[in-house]
Amino acid sequence: MVSWKLSEHLHRDTAAKEVHANVQTFDKFERNLRRVFANREINLMRIFPLGGSPSQSRTVHTWYIDPKIQKHFEEHGMSYEDRLARFRDVVENQDYAMLEEVQLNAERGIQSKVVSGRNEAALQHFHNVYRSETGREQLQVEDM
Repeated sequence: MVSWKLSEHLHRDTAAKEVHANVQTFDKFERNLRRVFANREINLMRIFPLGGSPSQSRTVHTWYIDPKIQKHFEEHGMSYEDRLARFRDVVENQDYAMLEEVQLNAERGIQSKVVSGRNEAALQHFHNVYRSETGREQLQVEDM
């Protein structure tokens, strides 16, 4: 999971034109979280740690869309299949590529600590669930 501030910069020429990452809501329930962005469809991304390692995971991405909004996509010269392909490309080629570098730097100990803002509750929850699943100590989180 990527901080919305980093995401806005990373995706300024791609997804940031269509998704308003700084306008979202977040709900957590047990180990799960739901982030809702200002958009026209629902993307469900489930991320599972693999092998007890923070550096490996599997992502399952499900796309829910109301067929009635196909007209909206056609008016903008695309289909929702094109939209899904673009979204997947952004996640794979931008998010995952950047996160691999972040993970390598974390493993090298280049930076001893990372601070998540108080408004990044979804990111904090994600990291604590992932840490729990890989047998690591929970991060301290301030209540808002």
